[in-house]
Amino acid sequence: MAGGITPRLRFYAATLVLLFVGVSGHVQLSYPPPTLKLDFLDNARTRGICGHTASGSDQSQFWRLPEPELDAVTTLKTGEDVTVSWSLHYAHQGGFRFELYDSDFSIVSVWNDTDHWGCSHDGTQQSVTLQLPKKECEGCVLRLQRQALEWGANYLFHSCALVDIVKDSELDPGCNGCSGHGSCKKGKCVCDNSEAKGFFYGQYCENQNECDEDPHCGKFGKCIDTKALTAPAKQCYCEKGYFGEEVLLGKPATLPTRKCTKKSKLDLGDPEKWGDEYDKSLQAGDTMTVYYKVDEEAEEIEFAVRAKTTDWAAIGIRGASVKGQEPKKSAAKEGGDGEPAPDADGEPAAGAATEPAANAAAEPAGGNRRLRAYMPELEAEAGESLSRSLLQKEKKEDAPADGEPVEDAKEKDGYEKKEGEADGEPAADGEPAADGEPAADGEPVADGEPVADGEPGADGEPVAAGEDTPAGGVCEAGDPVTIEYDEGIHLKKPIPTTSTLGGGTEAASESEAEAGDAPAAEPNAAADGEPATADGEPATGDGNRRKRALLSRMPVMESELAEPSYRRMGRDLRQDKEAKADGEPVANDEEKTDAEPGAEPAAEPAASDAEPGEGKKGDYAEDEEEFTYFGEGTCKNRLVDNTAAHPMINQDVVVWYAKKDAFRIQDTFTPSRARPTPDFFYGGTDDIVDANGFEADGYTNIKFRKKMQSEDQPGDYCILKDVNYLMIYAIGQSSAPSHSPDSSLETGRFSNKKFYREDELKYHGGGIGTTFPGRGSFGVVNFFEEAQEAGKCAPSSLEDFDCQAAAIGGAITLHWKTDDDGVSFAAVHSGTGWVAVGFPETPGQMVGADAVLGWAEGDEGNVEVYKLEAKTSAGIVAGNDAFEISDAAVEETDSGTMLTFRRDFDDSFSAEAPVDLLVAFHESDKEGFTYHGTNRAPLVADLAAAPSDDAIPIEPCAASDLDDFDCAVEQLDGKMMVNWKTEEDGVMFSLETDAAGYVAIAWPETPGEMIGADAVIAVPGGEDGPDVGVYKLSTKSTDGIIPSDAIEISDAAIEERDGKTFVTFKRMFDTSNSRRKLLFDGQGATDLLFAVHDSETAFQRHTSRDGAPIDFQQPPPLVNEALPTLSRTEISSEDLSDGGCIPSTLDGYSCMQTAGAFSLHWEMDEESVRLAAEAETPGYVGLGFTETPDTMIGSMSVIGWADGDTPDAQVYTLDSKDVSGITVAANALSDIEDLTVEESGSKTIVSFIRSFGDDFKRDDTHNMVYAYGPMDALGYHGPDSRASLDVNFMSGTSAASTGEDLKKYWDLHAWLMIISWGALLPIGVIVARTMKDQDPFWFYFHMACQILGLVIAIVGWIVALAKFNPPDNFRHGNIGWAVMIMSFLQPLNGFLRPKHGMPYREQWEWVHWTVGRVCIVLALWNIFLGLDQYNLLNMVGQKYHVNYGLWLMSLFIVYLTMEARSQGIKAEKAKREIDQRLKSVEAASGISRASQMTQPSYANATSRTPLRKEN
Repeated sequence: MAGGITPRLRFYAATLVLLFVGVSGHVQLSYPPPTLKLDFLDNARTRGICGHTASGSDQSQFWRLPEPELDAVTTLKTGEDVTVSWSLHYAHQGGFRFELYDSDFSIVSVWNDTDHWGCSHDGTQQSVTLQLPKKECEGCVLRLQRQALEWGANYLFHSCALVDIVKDSELDPGCNGCSGHGSCKKGKCVCDNSEAKGFFYGQYCENQNECDEDPHCGKFGKCIDTKALTAPAKQCYCEKGYFGEEVLLGKPATLPTRKCTKKSKLDLGDPEKWGDEYDKSLQAGDTMTVYYKVDEEAEEIEFAVRAKTTDWAAIGIRGASVKGQEPKKSAAKEGGDGEPAPDADGEPAAGAATEPAANAAAEPAGGNRRLRAYMPELEAEAGESLSRSLLQKEKKEDAPADGEPVEDAKEKDGYEKKEGEADGEPAADGEPAADGEPAADGEPVADGEPVADGEPGADGEPVAAGEDTPAGGVCEAGDPVTIEYDEGIHLKKPIPTTSTLGGGTEAASESEAEAGDAPAAEPNAAADGEPATADGEPATGDGNRRKRALLSRMPVMESELAEPSYRRMGRDLRQDKEAKADGEPVANDEEKTDAEPGAEPAAEPAASDAEPGEGKKGDYAEDEEEFTYFGEGTCKNRLVDNTAAHPMINQDVVVWYAKKDAFRIQDTFTPSRARPTPDFFYGGTDDIVDANGFEADGYTNIKFRKKMQSEDQPGDYCILKDVNYLMIYAIGQSSAPSHSPDSSLETGRFSNKKFYREDELKYHGGGIGTTFPGRGSFGVVNFFEEAQEAGKCAPSSLEDFDCQAAAIGGAITLHWKTDDDGVSFAAVHSGTGWVAVGFPETPGQMVGADAVLGWAEGDEGNVEVYKLEAKTSAGIVAGNDAFEISDAAVEETDSGTMLTFRRDFDDSFSAEAPVDLLVAFHESDKEGFTYHGTNRAPLVADLAAAPSDDAIPIEPCAASDLDDFDCAVEQLDGKMMVNWKTEEDGVMFSLETDAAGYVAIAWPETPGEMIGADAVIAVPGGEDGPDVGVYKLSTKSTDGIIPSDAIEISDAAIEERDGKTFVTFKRMFDTSNSRRKLLFDGQGATDLLFAVHDSETAFQRHTSRDGAPIDFQQPPPLVNEALPTLSRTEISSEDLSDGGCIPSTLDGYSCMQTAGAFSLHWEMDEESVRLAAEAETPGYVGLGFTETPDTMIGSMSVIGWADGDTPDAQVYTLDSKDVSGITVAANALSDIEDLTVEESGSKTIVSFIRSFGDDFKRDDTHNMVYAYGPMDALGYHGPDSRASLDVNFMSGTSAASTGEDLKKYWDLHAWLMIISWGALLPIGVIVARTMKDQDPFWFYFHMACQILGLVIAIVGWIVALAKFNPPDNFRHGNIGWAVMIMSFLQPLNGFLRPKHGMPYREQWEWVHWTVGRVCIVLALWNIFLGLDQYNLLNMVGQKYHVNYGLWLMSLFIVYLTMEARSQGIKAEKAKREIDQRLKSVEAASGISRASQMTQPSYANATSRTPLRKEN
């Protein structure tokens, strides 16, 4: 229809408004295909009929989502039966229903049989046959809604599909087009099953496998049928030791898989010894251990993970914070969502009886059912089309007069509230948070048990008990009911969803049902006074009444909206009134009373969120100003920097599976709590570059490498040095399903006993009330930070403590000091609320732990030991006598709240092994025990560890150009240079700027915030002359800049020179409080603000302002102008700022000298020196004491290598450079002892002690040689792996001959020899042999090739003689000598050649040919020997061997071709010669061959048979 808008276009355009931000859930349509392939679309975190718009609650604004698939339209035929299926990854309690919406957003059909709605339903059912309406419906949406009754009577998931239901369909009956992936034969689909088209299966070919047979998975792959309920069932696994790239199946691509075609470079070895290979690891009890290392040169990160499971396992990361920047707090802002609520298993609070959104009149399961005649306007659902002015007008018109009570919206609409119906709605508070623990207010029982009958509901009234209305939303045990067919209710007149809120019943009364002779549905039957049974059905036997009941189960759409303002005000007033009647104070942001379990959360999203369209930050995911980003270019990505955000939000997840000696690995992503899916579905790519894995002894073991600089923004994160990442883990639960609260599997309402199958990626299990360790968090990780040395700890920044460990991204730090009798602790967090240190029974588990919990109150605060019996406020029991504490106190400081106490050692608490602890805090709440959200983390403390001086290496700062200052950093885009020097009592500053106005530096209370900061402001030319002063910035106005003495400065001055202003002053360290981290003490990074004005000296608004942290502990750069730039690097005590040697990087050694990949470490006492020779090699390392300086021969050397379980290290005499000349010195160097060798990561270390004596004096300078090689045996080290050292152990002076980088000469020698002996000289020989017919071309070409080749070979030989010094029996060198000597004879032989026909010509030719061919053969062999040596020294593998072999093969093929040509020419020439001779004979005898004489054969040529003429 030209120029018009079809119903489909109109509907899809509106649907785009609803879908522009998708989310995900535990239920997802399989057929018809869904608009979003995500399975966590619930009615609390999302809005719209399909849940495709984030509500903003529970931090859903962070979700990073794919585009909805609006082209996936399924065509169906009117009146036919269609089998609808869905994926289910969590066996929730309750049932399902379907609804059909037309292109005008009206309900046209509902499939809602009572047997598949409520507690009795089969919780594992995943398909049903629906009878379609007889009326056409183009541009329609089919919506699935799935209950999750364990999380509340009205908590639902949804999933939508786009459908066309038409009469005149060309589709074959029963096939529905086979989803475009097959053909219909006799009413059944025959699905495509090939690599070109894909491997599809299912009734409508709706599912796709990765393979059908092993060859589809590559040469080293296996196609394994996992029997998974969720596609793909057949999956590609790689054999142990092999890997492959990701490939896409189908055209267009519809599914990624992996073809196993290459050998993995990752050696699995023994997983129990992986700790020896990696210096960094993370531990999750005995569930999972993660080892990792960063390969900066390859820009890859390598993981090795050992998971205690035979099921799938996974780890995930997301950007959490940038180093030096504090994450956003988890406490709600004023008017915000309130406290995050619990999440035992990633779902809403059990028993909370939550409703989807504000004032949703949604029916409780089994409660009063009615068909509401009105539906909300879809523009309101989208939340974007109402302007701010309209909202303000609505508020103004609907607002009640002062003191006038507001009528309940339900009552206003003529709806009578029934006993047991919940009043509240699921707000952000009712949703899961990171830890999944119930909030203190109105949270469920920890174990998810049903609330007893008669417990107060939302309004304090008893909740009606019954199977369909379970107490607390948890169903009782019973048998399942599985429904295979539903004819549905099809309306003759659709129910519009755009009716106004006042005229509801009128529209509904006009609707009629198609089915039978049923009268029009009476949606408000219950309201009209008809009694209802316990399960909510009308109390009548009339079948028509039952149909009305079915209709009444339709969703109430306003439950998916933000609450209208007039209803919110009415509800707020009503709640305030009820609270006051009970004598309870009213909280502005959150209820602080301990509501009974089962009560609904007090705060609700609509009650606190802005109305749709108000543009409140955090309400919608598209509000980009809400987000913080890290990285640049393709690495730019969104930080989830709010600590309240659930750990699964925006996780880059690697999932792996293993079946004995085969494994499978996927690079996946999840934006929420959805099942992770491959990056392909988000528009990304697989970033795993190598992997290897297997399963054995109950463990799944994997090694893999990923790119650190990913270009996959939708599905991956770059691994950057300045970013901290939240890292989580999970394992499958097929062996023993675990849910809390109970799922349908625990209540017996299931038909599929194998719902969780091994290696099928479904819900991980674990959580509150369970013992299965299905998931957890490793906390915040920076992958570039050095691992803490065993037995060492990070030094505490508090004066009275030794060690510290940070958690939750640095938001809380635990300090401790251990003595003989016990441990003193200090827990410091950045807020003002309560703080706790827990001692758990089970590592990481809160329930069962004993905790020291306190908050600031009075002089010493309130501190007590509690027993954590449950994850509710009622479960935090005071008066616990499990252990005693002393010296307990809590105080608020400038940097936060600090809890201090001492615990003595006892039978259950000691420092013999690292101790598992828990730390938690609340940002603002004190004695209310308000739920901490994600501000809780496990922490392992080694109480016996000693502080490490270099636990946190600090890079030197940039050098200052000013005299008397050490460091400098540029600020304000180059407008200011901050110079400083750290002294004992403070920091000396010089602020250098070309601005003519005032200059300021400030110390903010909150990083980046001006208000509240203390500032030093310098005015170069004010009315009273130059001035430098201290000010308090109380507001952003000039009146708020108040002189202050909060900080102490001295030596202040202003100087102008060279067109610049220099402001100099010294800020003294704050020493007013020794019990906490000081406001300014020069320890760690200090947040600062800088500002200048280009011209104004008065306090006007600055023209440039910025902030950045500066670490005043940074050492100045090491500047050593005396260092020579020759072949020897000398560093003496005079060269070093501390007057000593280069500090050793090995524990137990003082000094070191480094030369390339080799380092010598030493520690000296009066009688001996302990030496450690360390080299970057997996092979041997040797250190020799020379007789002749810098000479290997004649030295006595200590050589060792670590060969698995049998390391070898001995003293040798080096009599020659040959291996046979290296012999064990039985009696030499008897002064050497404690000889050991070890392999650490990629390095080998040989250590020993040598005593001083007459031949080895303490104060002499000793000349030594070192060497290392790649093998665990004696062998040639190569030219680049040896050099000499001069060391004076007493003075610390050392020098290393760094030598010359010989690799370039190796490369030059190799290429010259390959070009000459591998190409030119053989080609010259081939031409001389096969092209004699091309005289004289062959001769000149042969001469040119041989001369040029020999010249190049001579150059290559000279390079080897000049630069290399191989051992005497070096085979490659010996053969090279022989070949070159013979090659010199060839030109000489050529000049001496006799001419043809002269004597000795034949002998000369034989010698010339023989010598030449011997040279060629020996040279070709020697090139392979050289490549062997090159690989040995450079570890490049066999690639050069293969390439050179291919070249020789091609050269040989050319030779055979030319030889065949030459032989053909010779044969033709011989034939011509024979013919010529025969002609001569004929001429002489007078016999002509043309006379038809029979030509005798050669065999009979000498016979006596007479010749006869032929007729």
